[in-house]
Amino acid sequence: NISSRHLFVMENSMNDYSSATWRRDIYRIVSNVEGNETLFYPTVSTDKRANLFSLLVNLISDNTIKVYKYEDQPDFTPDSERNFKEVLDENKIPYTEKNNRAVSVKQEDLSKVIITGYHVKEKWYYDIKTGKGDVRVEAICPVICDRGREFPMFWVMFDDISVYLSRAISPVAVANITPVLSNASMYDIFRNRYYRGCIYQVGLRNLSQYFT
Repeated sequence: NISSRHLFVMENSMNDYSSATWRRDIYRIVSNVEGNETLFYPTVSTDKRANLFSLLVNLISDNTIKVYKYEDQPDFTPDSERNFKEVLDENKIPYTEKNNRAVSVKQEDLSKVIITGYHVKEKWYYDIKTGKGDVRVEAICPVICDRGREFPMFWVMFDDISVYLSRAISPVAVANITPVLSNASMYDIFRNRYYRGCIYQVGLRNLSQYFT
């Protein structure tokens, strides 16, 4: 449950590119490597502590946030919204329906899902109002591994989940980054880009096609 005050504070920190005079989309693959532990632990979620993928599934299952189909160039329009039950069916994740609206996924079934990484869409831009450049995470997409092959599952907008990530304290100490963030939230990790990931696409250009 999110308080109205907390929601108001977070809404004022959401992405706003209205005064940006220059923008560029950067796509990264953030894998389960040293430095990214926050996004993958605990390996098995519990009632008190959930990993990022379990948190996303819970929010989507309750129709709290929207899910968008995976595309190389996501546009996040109503036409690209996905039915979450179809996503679960495609990835062979068992679920039960609740009141024909929400779905329920058991933690033991989620623990069997192998998430190898996340696609992260960043927006790099120059803001004419502040005279400064900035980088914001715009969306994330979990990548599932099935029989040795990896498949991007779906996109979620970072603004839709930021208020929930701000209440999710990292299960992994990040004091090696800065002592101030020893109790960082998942929102802090994404907002400050305290993760490691290789750039695989810039705008429309997939780098593997140009730099073999």
